[in-house]
Order: sequence, then structure tokens, then C-alpha cells
Amino acid sequence: MTTLHPVSFHLRNFNKYPKLDLVASKRGNLTLVGENAVGKTTLANCFFPMLIDGSIATPSFNPAKGTDRLDKAGSARNSSRESRNFDSMLLGWGSGAMKVRTGYRYMVLESATRQVVMGLGAHRTVGDRRKPTWWFIASVPIEQAPIQLVTTDAEGQSLEKDAFIAANQQLGQHFKVFTQVEGYRNYAAEYVYGFTRIENLNQLATAYRLLASPILTAGNARFTPIQNALKNAQEGIDRQVIENVAATQRELNQMNGLHERIVRAQDRLDRLKKEIFWRNLNRFKEVVLEPYTTTSQQLDQLKQIQTTEQQGLTAAQQTLAQLTPLLAKAESAVSQYVQEKAVQEDLKARRQGLKNEISLLTDRITRYQRLGQQLAQQQQILAEFTQQRTAITQQQVALRQEQLRPLQAQLAAKTAGMPMLLDVMTVTDTAELSRTLKHYLRKMDRLIIQVHEIQTSQQHVNEDVKIVTDMRHDLDDRIDQRVQNPVFGRFREGLHTDNLAVHQAGSAKMSARFNQLEQQRIALIHENPDLKAYLTDDQLLGTLKTVAHTLSDLVTQFAQLQAQLDQLAIQLQNAQQQVTATKTVLTTDFADFDVTTTQAQVTQRQAQLDQLVLDPQIDDKLAQARTDVQKYRHQEQKVGAQQATHQANLDSNATQRETVTQQLDQLVQDGHAGLHDLTPYFPTDVALTNLTAALAFTHSHGSELNSHGYSDLTDQIGRLIHRNDENGLDRYALDTIFEERGHSAIASAMRQQRAVPLGDLGFRVVAFDLKQAQTLLADDEAAVANALDQSASGNDIAQKTYLGAAIHQIADQYRLITSYNEMLAKGTQSDQEIRLKVSLAPVDVDQQVIDEACDAHLTKRPALSAEILRRLERLANEVAIDNDDAKFMDEAYQLLDIRQWSAFKIWIHRRQSPVDDFEEVDDKFVQSGGSGAEKAQAMVLPLLLVPKMILQRSRQADVPHLVMFDEFADKLDPETAKSFARTIDHFGFNFIATMPSGAQNKVLADGVENIAYDVLAPTQKNDGQFHPNVVRPALVWQVKPDD
Repeated sequence: MTTLHPVSFHLRNFNKYPKLDLVASKRGNLTLVGENAVGKTTLANCFFPMLIDGSIATPSFNPAKGTDRLDKAGSARNSSRESRNFDSMLLGWGSGAMKVRTGYRYMVLESATRQVVMGLGAHRTVGDRRKPTWWFIASVPIEQAPIQLVTTDAEGQSLEKDAFIAANQQLGQHFKVFTQVEGYRNYAAEYVYGFTRIENLNQLATAYRLLASPILTAGNARFTPIQNALKNAQEGIDRQVIENVAATQRELNQMNGLHERIVRAQDRLDRLKKEIFWRNLNRFKEVVLEPYTTTSQQLDQLKQIQTTEQQGLTAAQQTLAQLTPLLAKAESAVSQYVQEKAVQEDLKARRQGLKNEISLLTDRITRYQRLGQQLAQQQQILAEFTQQRTAITQQQVALRQEQLRPLQAQLAAKTAGMPMLLDVMTVTDTAELSRTLKHYLRKMDRLIIQVHEIQTSQQHVNEDVKIVTDMRHDLDDRIDQRVQNPVFGRFREGLHTDNLAVHQAGSAKMSARFNQLEQQRIALIHENPDLKAYLTDDQLLGTLKTVAHTLSDLVTQFAQLQAQLDQLAIQLQNAQQQVTATKTVLTTDFADFDVTTTQAQVTQRQAQLDQLVLDPQIDDKLAQARTDVQKYRHQEQKVGAQQATHQANLDSNATQRETVTQQLDQLVQDGHAGLHDLTPYFPTDVALTNLTAALAFTHSHGSELNSHGYSDLTDQIGRLIHRNDENGLDRYALDTIFEERGHSAIASAMRQQRAVPLGDLGFRVVAFDLKQAQTLLADDEAAVANALDQSASGNDIAQKTYLGAAIHQIADQYRLITSYNEMLAKGTQSDQEIRLKVSLAPVDVDQQVIDEACDAHLTKRPALSAEILRRLERLANEVAIDNDDAKFMDEAYQLLDIRQWSAFKIWIHRRQSPVDDFEEVDDKFVQSGGSGAEKAQAMVLPLLLVPKMILQRSRQADVPHLVMFDEFADKLDPETAKSFARTIDHFGFNFIATMPSGAQNKVLADGVENIAYDVLAPTQKNDGQFHPNVVRPALVWQVKPDD
């Protein structure tokens, strides 16, 4: 083989083995099989991954907990949560663990050009804080092989470090020993693996540790870290290229930062001028313009008031002249209407008297007529009640004569020979007779039933007696038939006698029962003599029941008629009382009343009423006249008061106008002085020469003034000069910038006093010449801008170099995808097997950028060039990191590492799916979506690409490709496992595998040579003694000679 592959693995006084030598297959493969917990994985961990990077930290001996740390480039570190550590690997574990031991473990690798030994030795004493460990690498050309390494003395005891070095001096310069793991790691990275950077070996070891962990097939690991590791395992742009372009860009960035600070300082000066102008103008508005406006308005108001008051005085005088004749006329009308009102009051009294008489007469006629109608109705009702009473009485008489008496006679005829019925008929009240008769008949009905029941029982007794007699005769016949021998004659006679006695006794008992029943029947007839008649005549009881029912109906009818008579008696009494009351009222209140005479009286008084006519508007006329008098008097008083008020107001107005005019003159004088003080701070397009112009300007800029209060001016000046952020820094502080630019006088003025007073109006301004400061910064900005242009031009070469590297690496990225898919496909032999493929897709750039990089025939690549320029400009504009080396380079790598521009996607073809049907693999798929075999391959094979990519960066043609698989293919069926082994082989890897006993056929794939060893536990355990494991060959799997 062309690569460095394992030839053999060796332990000397290490782990559970005093001495162990394991030979690998010709392709470098080795499989360890055994029962659970026998120590297969521990044995494999003695060599892998510990000898890759020399790490003796706990991650080298314990399975990974997840995939999240896969992309970390640092070395492995100890964890207190890990159960196995290096000391237990060397000394052993359990009650048989050693207290002191020196041991070695190493492996021999070989290629077509060289042989290499990688290993370490260590000494451990329990309780000793010193933990001597030494690593070693021996490498010779293949012509000088094999390397004879000495690790023990003649008795098989391990050599300590110094003795070990001395014993192997014959290897000369080909033998290197290291007392620190970093030395071993650096030497292995450069001379064994051919890496230029130690991070590559760290990444390789991390990937190997994860590949060796069963976590990949457990279904709870995340897949996303594997995708990220694939991305970062690709060959990226040389760090020097990125650092060169980033360094020139940083220089540009720093120059840009300085330029930006000066520009921001200029902006702060402009804002200072603006703040001073607007906030002092706000002060000017407050102390001059607003009082001036108020005073001017006050003077205008006073003049307007003078005009208004004079007009009011003239109008009042004219109104008084018009009111005098109107008031006299209204008073005369009031006197006239008072006299007419007195006459009208007398007429009202007379009319009311006539109306009262007419009303009384009319009411009397109406009441008399209503009483007459009421009496007629009451008499008619009384007659109707009388007729009803007569009719009901006649019905009662007819009922008694025609129905009740004949029915009673019928009952009396039935009493002959029936004393009990005769006693019932002695009841005189018809209703009581009906109730008594019903009770009597129910009693007779019950007695008849009792007699019939007794007779039925007697009949049953007679039948039983006849049956007993028949049984006696039948038994006599049976005795005669059974006992015919003359010898038994006396015995037969005795049986007949017994038979007669037994049956006669039974008949006697039955006769006694019959006599008892007969006595009960006779007693009932004796106690109830009427019962005999009913027993003799079966129809008698039914006839009497019919009579009793008819009697009950007649009694009910008679009672209903009587209730109606009682109700009519009450109604007749009430009707008679109402007739009597109505007649009493007519004879008492209307004894001599005549309707015609009374109606004539009503007509006479109505005629008198019609002759008395009133004026209906007299009250309104009088009220209107009085209202007019009050109105004219009120108006006269009001206008007189107004006349006096207008005159007093005119006198006061003259005094006020004189005072306000003097105040206005003083404000004009103060205003001109204030505008002169503010002139240096006016904006370039503003000229305020007088108060009128200032008023117009403030009116049109109201919102600007409202947002620039005068009270904050001093604080605003201080904040614009120097304002610290939450970190206590101000990159754009004016005092700092002026100090840095050599203008210390201005910087000192800024620091000593934030603001100073100006003029008599309370203005506040900066303590330095603002215009001079602006001029100085303008000159500095021009000089820095020129230097910035020169720095930008020097960045072009670095950018072109980076562009070339980006084109090359992106093209390689996408070109290698085809070869990866070919390797993934070679392990499968059928379209229906589980298959995987990979793809790349841009995630942070447009597809056009990738297409241009992959097309070698293009002379111009506008999209790619624009993308690079955009990222460099973004880096150049990140002024927040221009003074932080680490952050700046991190940002540069993040933006310029072309590996981050595309993302890996893994696709899986599931069993029984259509030939070209692939499903994307993601976290959901590997944790819950796929089968065990699908998830296992979806995790392991993509992860196998990570070391493959890392190893492609090697400068050594024979770089080792050794991996380890703990519990190899435990989720796979045998055929899938063999396909998996072939894929690993096609990737160019040789492997160490551990498997449970009996599962080794899974690894026996065509063309993949292997040697399997059984790991056996000692027969004695837990006796406090050290007992070594036993390792013996299990099988050898070789390629046929003709393969």
C-alpha cells in the first residue's frame, strides 16, 4: 500500500497485558471481538486515538457525548465526568489494579517508502503527584526496516525513560523522544502527517474520536455539527493570503477610522455652532422677541380699545335720546288697560255662577234617568231568579214521586225472609240509605265468596277420599299377585289388614277435615241469615246491586238540584235588596222631580250666559304694556351706565398707551444688541438685521426652536465636546482630537470651561474661537483624505491575490464533490441498497458567484469581484474593531473564508425507494426519521469525509489513514455492514474495529482484508490479584490470489 498503514500493535506492561503483539492485515485492518465488558474497546483505545495526537486526556478513552464539539480545533482536555482515564488504562482497574507500573504502548506503520513507530511510555505510582510520561516517534526509510525498538529488560520489566532512551540510541537521528505532548504533536503533525499547521492534526483527532464513539448510531446525536465540520474540513484559502489582504485592509480601515473621526469632529463643530445659535435664539426669543411681540400687541390693543370706547360713548348718548318718548307712551297704555281689567273681573264672576247652576241641573237629570234604567234591570233579574227556583222545585218533586219512591218499594218487596236487608230499609234518609245498602251488598258479596271457597274445599276432600279407597283396592290386588304361595297365606292376610287400617285412617282424617269445613259453612249462614237467600237465588245479588246503583244516581241528582236551589236563594235575596235600595233613592231624592221643568231651567240660564261677553286679550295687552315700561326703564339705566363706563375707560387708556410705548422702545434697543452678539453663530444662509426679520425667522422655524431648549445649552456643549459611552470612551471627543492634531490651546479651552456668558441677554457660547477650530479641522481632513486614497491604492495587489486564491479554492471545492460521491457509490452493489451522496450549495452568496469561480475559461468575473469588494468594504467600514487585533482578524476570517460561502447537504437513498429518490439528511432524520441502518450510515459516512478532507492537506504522499469503529456496524445487517466496510476501504482508510462475539462476519467484505482476534477475560476475578486478559487469533480474511 502507498499510505502508512498499521503493521502491528504492541503493549508492554500496559493495561490488562504484560506483553501483547497484534499483527494487522496487509491492508492495516484489525478487528477485536469478545463478550460485553471484556475490554475490547479499552484495548483498542490503547492505540487509537491516543497515538494520533498523543493526547492522554480522558476524551481519548471515553466515548463522545455528542457531535457539538466536532468543529473545535483545540486539543482534547480532561473531564472529571469521564469514568476512564490514562492512569486506569496503565495500572488496570478493580481490586487487581497495580499500585506502581511502567508501561509502553506503540504501533508500527509502514508504506512503500518508510516505516514509522509511534508510541509512548509512562510511569505511575498511586498517590504520587508526579506522572512521568514520554512520547516517541521513530522513522526510517523502508530499506532500513524493520525498526528494532527496545522497551523492556531481559526479565520483561519495562525500562524507565532514561534507560529506554539509552537502549534505543542505535536509531540515532531517526528516533525522537518528547517529555511534553506538544512536542510529540507538533512532530507528528509535520513529519508523520505532513501538516503545515497543528490545527489540522487537532481537527483530525477530534473527528477520529467521534468516529470511534457509538453515539453516532444511538439516534440522539445532532447532524448539523457534521455538516459544519465538512464545510470547515475543506482546504481553505491560505491564511497568509487572508492575513495580507486583511492587514492592508486594516491599514485602510485605520486610516478610514481617522478620517471618519475628523469628519465626525467637523460635524460636531457644525452641531456646536447650530446648538449655540438655536438655543441662544430660543433665549433671545424668550427675553426679547416674545416680550416685544406681547408689548406690540398690547399697544395695538390699547389703540383699538380707544376707538371702541369712543364709538360706544357716542352710541350711548344717541340711544338715551330715543328712549324718553317711548317710555312715556308705554306708561299711558298701562293705566288704560288696568281700568278695563276691573270691568272684566265682574263679568267673569257672573258667568261662573250661571255655569255652576247649569252643571247642577244637568247632572240631576242624568242621575234620575240612570236610576230608572237601573231599577228596570234589577226587577227583570229578580223575576228570572224566581222562575228558575220554581222550575228546580218541580224537578225535585217529580224525581221523588216518579223514581225514588217506586225504587224504595221495589227494595222493600225483597226483604221477605231477609232480616238484615229489612234492617237496612229502616233508614229514612235517602242518601244514608244509599250508602248503607252499598255497604250491605259488599258484605254479602264477600260472604258468598267464602261459602263457595268452603264448598270447593269440601269437594276436593271427597275426591281425595275416593282416591284413597281406590288405592286400597289396587294395593290389595297387588298383594294377592305378589304373595300367592300358600306358605305365605297368613302373611298375605296381615298385609291386607294393614292396608285396610292405613287407608281407613287416612279416610278418617279427610272426613274430619270435611266436617270442619261444613261447620264453618253452617256458622256463616247462621250468623248472616240473608246469606241463605243469596245462595238459593244466584240472580238476587246482581239485581240488588243494580237497584243500589240506580238509587245512588237518583240521590246524586237530587243533591245537585238542592245545591242549585240553595244558590238561587242567595241570588234572589241579593236581587231583592238591590231593587229595594234603588226604589228608596228614587222616592227620597227625586220625590217631586220633573225632567221637563228642569230642562227648561237649563235653557233659561244658558241664554243669560251667552249675553255676558268678555275680552280674551285684556291680560295680554296689560302684560305687554307693563313689559314695555320695564324694558324702556332698564334700557335707560343700562345705557346711562355704559356712557359713564366708556368715559372712564377712555381716561385710563390714555395713561396705559404712554407706558407701553416706553417699554417697546427699550426692547428694540436690547434686541439689536443681542442680534449683533449672535451674528458669528448665524447659519450661512441666515441674516437677521432687525427684530422684524428675527420675528419672521422664529415664526417659520417653530419646531426647530421647540426642540432646542435654552436650559440644556451648557450640557449640550459639554456632550458635543466630550461624551463617554457605556465603556467610558468617546472616539470622537473634540478635545482629544484637537490634542492629537496638535491644537492644544483649543483643546485646553474646551477642557477648562464648557461654556462662557456673552452679552446682557444671558447668551452662552464656547470658550474658544469656533470659526478658527473649523478651519483647522478642514485642513486636517483634506490631508488625511489624501493619505486615505494612497492607502486604498496599495490594497489592490492583496485583493487580486485573494481573488485568484478564491477562484482556485471554490473550483476545487465543487470539483471534489464528484470524487466524494464516486467513493460513496463504490461500496454499494445494488440500486436498492442504502446509498448516500453529497452536494454543495451557496448559502451566503449568489449562485452566480460560484458559477464564475468554477468556470476556468472566464476572463472576467463581475459577480465574484463584486462580492469580494463588498466584503472588504464591509471590513473597512467596521470602525468599531479598528483598534482590536483579535476581533478584526476574526471578522476578516469570517468574511473572507470562502468555505463559509457554501454548505454541505447530505442525501440518502433509502431501501425500497425509487432508484433516483434521495432524501435530505438533517437532525430530524438522524434522531427520529430513519431506520437504525439508515441513521448509522447517514451519520458515519459523511463524518468519514471530514478526516478525508483534512488528510488531503498533507504534504506527505503516504499520510496515514487509520480510523477506529467501536461496536462496528451494530445497527446494520450483514450485507449492509459489508457494503459499509467496502466504502471505508474505497475511501482509502484502514481501521480498528470492535464487535461482539459472533458478529465478525459483518466485517468480512470482498476485497477488504482483515484479521480478527478474540479478547477473553481471565477465569479468576475479584481476588485482589492481577490477572491478564487473553487475546488469541479468531480468523484471517484475505484476498484471493486471482483478485
